[in-house]
Amino acid sequence: MAITRFVFTILLTTVSSYSYSEQQLLQKLTVKRVFSENGDVAGFVPAESLAACKYGLMYIDLSNESGRAIFSMVLSAKSTDQKVVRIDYNVTAEEACVATGLHIE
Repeated sequence: MAITRFVFTILLTTVSSYSYSEQQLLQKLTVKRVFSENGDVAGFVPAESLAACKYGLMYIDLSNESGRAIFSMVLSAKSTDQKVVRIDYNVTAEEACVATGLHIE
């Protein structure tokens, strides 16, 4: 668990230190698994593949209001079987995906 926190801290630091690419995914996704770590990191794994994202994970930065709103929407989608239909995200130099926007159906 401590290693995971350390790796994600490095990834978030990388997002602010290096250039990243802004991406948008327009595809219906089912939220398979949701996770939260260390109080400032969360994310989800869709049932469908996220080939562009390392380990198929979509991370969410909970250190800001936007990230907390995105995480709330992911939890809602998971608990009501709604589909995620759009994700705006950044890809770090280490190929980690960090969500910046989310739409559910």
